[in-house]
Amino acid sequence: MALRPGREGGRRVVLSAVGDGHYAVDAGAVRHVERAAPRPPALDGADWPVVALRRLFGLPDAGGGHWLLVQSHDGRRAGLAVDVVLTLARLGETELVTLPPVYRGPERGWFAGLGRLGDRVVVLLDVAGLLAEAGAGTVPAAPGDA
Repeated sequence: MALRPGREGGRRVVLSAVGDGHYAVDAGAVRHVERAAPRPPALDGADWPVVALRRLFGLPDAGGGHWLLVQSHDGRRAGLAVDVVLTLARLGETELVTLPPVYRGPERGWFAGLGRLGDRVVVLLDVAGLLAEAGAGTVPAAPGDA
């Protein structure tokens, strides 16, 4: 996934935290944010599969948290389980870099690059790669979904 600037010289992202890490998801991929509950997340009349980022990243379960309901360009949908949703932010063009070669494992399919917000380094998630690798299913698009 190439890093491309959005309007106004940056990319709008939803910033979240999982463990000690800060992760950004392109705001255009986020359909809804909700508190995690015992039942699967639902939107548009359908349950969405859950991708537990703590489990995927090899971290112990912490319980609670939030779901970022995301949809990739290829039609895959899932609720990304994160510890907390922090804010909506803009990563400027000069604050984004491609993923360095030190990331050699499966995370190359999950992460699109790195960004800087103030004194914080954030990992930009590759929604399509993350959902494909995690096995999130394709859910038929609801009327009006692009």
